[in-house]
Amino acid sequence: MEVGHNSSTNNDKMPISPVQTKGSRPSGGGNTAGRAAAAAAAGSGSGAPRLSELQKRMRQKLEGAQFRMINETLYTSESGVSLAKFKQEPELFDVYHRGFREQVEKWPVHPLDIIIDWLKKYPKARVADFGCGEARLAATVPNKVHSFDLVSPNPLVTACDMANVPIKDASVHVAVFCLSLMGTNLADFLREAHRVLVPGGLVKVAEVRSRFEGEEGGVERFLEVTRRLGFDTRQMDRSNKMFLLAEFKKSGRKPERGVEFEAKVFSSLDNGVTKEGCRFPGAPVLGISPMEFGCIGSYGRPSPYLCIHRNIFLAEAVHFVRYPQ
Repeated sequence: MEVGHNSSTNNDKMPISPVQTKGSRPSGGGNTAGRAAAAAAAGSGSGAPRLSELQKRMRQKLEGAQFRMINETLYTSESGVSLAKFKQEPELFDVYHRGFREQVEKWPVHPLDIIIDWLKKYPKARVADFGCGEARLAATVPNKVHSFDLVSPNPLVTACDMANVPIKDASVHVAVFCLSLMGTNLADFLREAHRVLVPGGLVKVAEVRSRFEGEEGGVERFLEVTRRLGFDTRQMDRSNKMFLLAEFKKSGRKPERGVEFEAKVFSSLDNGVTKEGCRFPGAPVLGISPMEFGCIGSYGRPSPYLCIHRNIFLAEAVHFVRYPQ
């Protein structure tokens, strides 16, 4: 079979093959939290080695908490809101992607490597990479790749809202969403992919399993949403324990109006704080809601050092709380 093309744009043809998982290679600010982490890392310069090690651990905890809060905000906000926030504080992009890399480096296989291996077989296929990060896909494959994300960390990336990317209708053969279906308006991203794909073009999706599993309807609900948005499911690979791989083909159906879909928030391990408050006895909350995931420095016991609360990202504030000894 071959991907159909819009004759007004090109005559390239690309054969289709299912998602392949074998032979993949593992992949190798402005805000108070950032300043606090930097200060903790810098220290006084005269402390003992033990204190310096503590400072490093505190900095890692601070950045980890920042990542988790940015991650939560990206998943629970519309893409336009996230775009505005990153325009205001682009340095948060670096914080987020450092944390992201630390997460996926623990995986035996990175899903982007699977997509890269597949695309290399079709070098003439034009690609739109939605949520490209630092544009490793564009830097690796020979294809023409349009790379989109909330911030442009290098010249390969166009900063924009993924629900409204600056390329023409029916102009690409493949749309990629690699761990990037973030936000409350996921259906808008898929509608935009439908717009920019040629007839018969493909959508390649890689997403964390936990975002769909356990929800009412789960993966099946997501597949139904993609069908109503004008795509036919070609492949759903559930063989990896960390992520799902899916392939969809643009059909002749127009996306339905009013179709929405929200997946679960992908989060890290619970480090002792819930939406209701810190679990540690007597921990003050200063009248605000603590972050769900990320109480700082609990080395097997209530931490005497730090508790970072939810409004680091939203209100640019960090609260340093000393717990009762």
